[in-house]
Amino acid sequence: MVKEIMHRKATVLLITLWIILFLLDKKLNLLSLFSGRCMRLIGHEYYRFATGPLLHVNLVHLLVNIIALYWAGYFAEKHIGSIRYLAFGLIGSILSEMIYSCIFKYSDNNFGGSVWVFLYIGLLFILH
Repeated sequence: MVKEIMHRKATVLLITLWIILFLLDKKLNLLSLFSGRCMRLIGHEYYRFATGPLLHVNLVHLLVNIIALYWAGYFAEKHIGSIRYLAFGLIGSILSEMIYSCIFKYSDNNFGGSVWVFLYIGLLFILH
């Protein structure tokens, strides 16, 4: 079990980050500070493109994303390595947030780790 988890270092790191941010959000209301926004509302808070995809609204949302990432991440990280895996996820989630912010002009609160999961599932289709 430990050996299997050690092969998923980046996946475990990302899941741990999601859990920590979820718990901190319950105490500090991180959603209002770090969730994504549409381009007309974002101002100069461009960090929101990277932080929005790390947040979750409730425990069910978090757990579903953890399960999906644990599965998809296992195969993706195994094929491309931990560094490329994290870089692909970070760049892809930022680009996705930017596109979303341009398309949905009145969104003032978008967030969720699902973008990471779907990026890795898409990568698995490409690798297959």
